[in-house]
Amino acid sequence: MMLQYFEAEIVPGIEPLALAELRQIADDIDHVGTGQVRFRFSGSLSALAAPRMITTIYALGSFAEPRPRALLGHANLHHIVDACRQVCAAWPAATFATLRLSAAGEQSVVMRRLRDELAGHLGLTATDGDGDLLVRLRRSDGRDGWDVLIRLTPRPLASRAWRRCSRPGALAAPLAAAMMELSAPAPADVIVNLCCGSATLLVERGARAPWRAAWGIDLDADALACADENLTAAGLRARVQLAAHDARALPFDDAFASVVCVDLPYGRLVGSHHDNLQLYPALIAEAARIAQPRARMVLVTHEIRLLEQTLQRTAGWWHVRQWLRVRVGGMTPVVVVLERTDHRA
Repeated sequence: MMLQYFEAEIVPGIEPLALAELRQIADDIDHVGTGQVRFRFSGSLSALAAPRMITTIYALGSFAEPRPRALLGHANLHHIVDACRQVCAAWPAATFATLRLSAAGEQSVVMRRLRDELAGHLGLTATDGDGDLLVRLRRSDGRDGWDVLIRLTPRPLASRAWRRCSRPGALAAPLAAAMMELSAPAPADVIVNLCCGSATLLVERGARAPWRAAWGIDLDADALACADENLTAAGLRARVQLAAHDARALPFDDAFASVVCVDLPYGRLVGSHHDNLQLYPALIAEAARIAQPRARMVLVTHEIRLLEQTLQRTAGWWHVRQWLRVRVGGMTPVVVVLERTDHRA
């Protein structure tokens, strides 16, 4: 059975951006929902490991059976095992060593037997932990039956190989990729990443397109060390200047940058609301100083009211071009795209 139908998980709120990326490789888009896209694809499965704005992709099969026990029948089990083998064959041998079945009632006798049967046929070790081969089982939408979803990669696409170091509140890589896509990447860009943390935004921008110059700015020495490690793993360290500076008093000339990006602290894991009352207005003003006319600024924060108040006070410097509400990590921050006006204080 050739795999044809797939389902992509997406950070809710960035679906249009992820969909544009997916259209470059998909044969056809069947359904778009909140945080989810179903599509058809007939190429090499390895190509589905490339999208950067997708959280993960599953092969999708549907079975018109009223109960999951029927999936243990010879024909159904054969189809599921064959699909799993195709997924495993897209990767070097021994990439997949363990198998996990994720489903409502996964500890039931039927579900554990299905898991063990799949693992046995595939020569994998069944596990209740983070399995390399993840098989999900759920009821089909709007009809009787069951969907079987097989993750195409041993880890979610959102798990980046370059992330050797992480920080509290680190930005999800697919969201960072979407933010940098919104910055309208160009080879002539001079990029300043304020509060750069572990350099997620810079790495994702570097994977998208070349730049003329890039800076990562953070006051925290541990954050800069983390950024150094990740940029090195991504092969970008020689192309990025890392420096310890206060984002409210930068060492750059006026109209220096064509792109400013920042994952603003919003007091949950980093910073505090009290600190942000002073930080946000000063940072936005300093970003305006170093930004060229028509420069793009892309930021993300959960301090929405404070950001709105700050942008009202700085309306002469920035035009709001896009405002996206996203859902990630149980929170609903906003991603905002600003464009620098010609006005100078």
